[in-house]
This record gives sequence, C-alpha cells and structure tokens, in this order.
Amino acid sequence: MKALVKDGAELGVREARRPEPGPGQVLVRVAVAAVCRTDLYAAEGRIPSLERVILGHELSGVVAACGRGAALPEGTRVAVMPVLPCGACALCRDGRGAWCPRRQLLGVDRDGAFAEYVAVPAGAVHPLPADLPFELAAYAEPVAASLAILKAGMLEDDRGVLYGDNRISRLNERVLAAHGVRDVTVHAPGASPPLEDNAYDFAVESLATPAAAAALARAVRPGGVIVLRSRWRERLSIPLAAAVEKELRFHAVHYGPFEDAVRLVA
Repeated sequence: MKALVKDGAELGVREARRPEPGPGQVLVRVAVAAVCRTDLYAAEGRIPSLERVILGHELSGVVAACGRGAALPEGTRVAVMPVLPCGACALCRDGRGAWCPRRQLLGVDRDGAFAEYVAVPAGAVHPLPADLPFELAAYAEPVAASLAILKAGMLEDDRGVLYGDNRISRLNERVLAAHGVRDVTVHAPGASPPLEDNAYDFAVESLATPAAAAALARAVRPGGVIVLRSRWRERLSIPLAAAVEKELRFHAVHYGPFEDAVRLVA
C-alpha cells in the first residue's frame, strides 16, 4: 500500500506493508485523513516519534477486516480516536485511559493514518451516522480535544477570552457556543487590542507563548480559571504572586468524549 512515511530526516510517499489486524484490532480502510499541527511537528522532528513511522492521526474510513475478538461488521463507517491507551494499567481499568502513561498516538508512537489502511484497537473506532460525510467525520478528533475545555465548568453567562486566533481557538469558540457559552472574545496577541484587566471569568489558551500565562493572569477576574490547551514543550512562566492573590485556577485539559465529538460534527 502507499503511505506517507517519516524515516529519520526523510519524508516521502513509500510502499508499505498492509497491516494485519491482531487480536482485538480492526483494520480500517482510510477514506479521509486530515493534517494538523501535530503531524507537521512530527514530520519536522519537533516532537519525539518513532524513527520510521507512517504519519497521520485524524481519520475516518471503513472497517475492512477484524482480528480475533473484534466483531465490527465489515463495511462499517467509522471515525478513529487516535490516542490509544494500553488497556491494562490501573488508570485504564478505572476508565481513565486518556491518562494512561503508556498511551500511544497514531502517527507518532505507531503507524498512522496517512496510508491506505491502518490497524487500531476495536475500542478506538466509533461508528458513524449514515449521512455523515467522511470529511466531517475525520474532524471528530480535534472536536474531541476542544470538548475537553468544558471540564473547566464554564457557565452560560460567563465571559471568556480565547488566547490565540488560530484553528484550535476558532474550534473552541464553536464548541463553547454549542454549549450555550457565547460571550467570548478571540484575542490575537500583537494584533488585537490589549486585554482588559480582571474582565473575564475564564480564559482558554490555544497559543502557548512565554507571555501567555502572565497576560491571562491579568485578564481573568479573581477566582477565575485559565484553561491550558496547548501541548507546548517549552517552559511556561506562571506569575505565581498574581495567581495566589487572585486565587486563580489553572486547568490543563487533554480530550473530551470522542462519541460526543462524533455527535457534534454530525
């Protein structure tokens, strides 16, 4: 099969062996695979990955075959949750697989979606409504990531600011609106007017920079919450005195429910 392979510093379309689904796995014939910032970082070597790996993690497709113990009918239209917990540790057994210390990400820790086929655990595939286009279904993964911001407990009448004018921030805006939180400002550092001090009940960061935490600590009211959404691998300076004096909450989030994301894109 054809696949987009990162091999050390080289990147290109290569012939790759079609995977066989192992026990408990499903083979998905990829219909749509989307590109996001994580894929670019993996391709550029800016995040750790396998030395040789098929890239890609946002996908939709069709069940082509099942391994022993997996029972999805062939031809089932699916989206795939690309963060794959080990299934065996205490956190996984407790239903908190998103926190699994041995979790893997498609396209980074194991072969991913920029190929004709990909093999994944059966628990990672989610059947789609018959009328949901594959192009929208592939977007379920970033929607699931945005749904995580709701864990901070925003209320419908809260006022919020989204730090960073980018795809993630605009998706966060739509997720909040879908849940009744509409008094939201998208702030582009360096382009938007300066943020008001103590003016917001919550802030969601989607552009981690050295200045982000300090700017948001000034902008959020006492007792408010700052949601950390980016997986920035550099250090982030938190203004500790302001955070303590204002009793701010910093809430880091990862993923929300994938099945809710499928329903939302439908």
